[in-house]
Amino acid sequence: MIRTGTNPILSICIPTYNRANWLRSSLWNWIPQIEKSNGLAELIVCDNASTDNTMQVIEQAKEWGEFSHYSNPENIGALKSIIRITSDLARGEFVWVLGDDDLPNIDTVQIIVNAIQNNPDINYIYANYKHWAPSKDQQNELLDSKDLDFSSDYPSDSQGVIVNRTAELVSTDVGCFTPIYCSIMRKKDAIKAFALGAHGNSFSSVETTFPHAVYIANNLLDQRAWYIGKPCTLASLDSTWNEFAAIAFAKYFPQLYKIIERNGGSRFHLNINKQKIMSFLPNLVANHRASNASFIDKLYITYEYYLNYPISMVVEAEKNYIISIIKKKDR
Repeated sequence: MIRTGTNPILSICIPTYNRANWLRSSLWNWIPQIEKSNGLAELIVCDNASTDNTMQVIEQAKEWGEFSHYSNPENIGALKSIIRITSDLARGEFVWVLGDDDLPNIDTVQIIVNAIQNNPDINYIYANYKHWAPSKDQQNELLDSKDLDFSSDYPSDSQGVIVNRTAELVSTDVGCFTPIYCSIMRKKDAIKAFALGAHGNSFSSVETTFPHAVYIANNLLDQRAWYIGKPCTLASLDSTWNEFAAIAFAKYFPQLYKIIERNGGSRFHLNINKQKIMSFLPNLVANHRASNASFIDKLYITYEYYLNYPISMVVEAEKNYIISIIKKKDR
């Protein structure tokens, strides 16, 4: 049953646009967990004027349990939709924004609600995740969390542990707070965080690329946090911003790392993260060079790539990439 007269302590916010099949699986798995929270958590879907069968999915999902749904009269863009759902629609003390393709692990909502109730002094919760690459057939199925693989190579505490400084979490993930689904913030912080990206075109600066991560880096690194090592979500690698991946990793990740280090993040762990990025960045840059982008744009990406990563890493990565191409041609 949903409590009446009392605001929830956690708002799970799902902006969506033209991904009805993913939203169907998402609601199928989130709604039962919301129901079990006894009003401590709410689920909000904000449809950004979808043109597919999203509304049919939402009407079907209403039979599964309670959640709130709002539709923008026109497509206002992903970030503005997130700003609307966090500032105008969410009622919870804490806000968790997720993609419509981020599926929850079993008991995730209860674990997070317990963390908020038992740790009134925390302002940030890091919820670990696992990436996966579902097949096209899976994307069209009604997926159930109990049938999915949430196992992780990370050592994990299933219920979570206190971290004295959020800055310590830079060692846990190469993403450094950039995956939107790993950060749960107080509503007042979430509103300020996403507002950072409201001015300017998307992917034109580090703020318009990773507004929430920049906010965390500038405002929350010295504060206590709750870290949940158990993957809370299964996040699809079928990203809507793949075309911007090269510039994001070549230019804006290094800028974010500088902000994190300036505010107390470990240079040692940030350099480890940079080395991990170099395991896949050369392929992203190579794919961009092979794309239909303009020559100037390709040159710009290459320049940022060489500028922001140690030349020894770049040269080694380029060598390995060339060798891999040669081997493919020899087969």
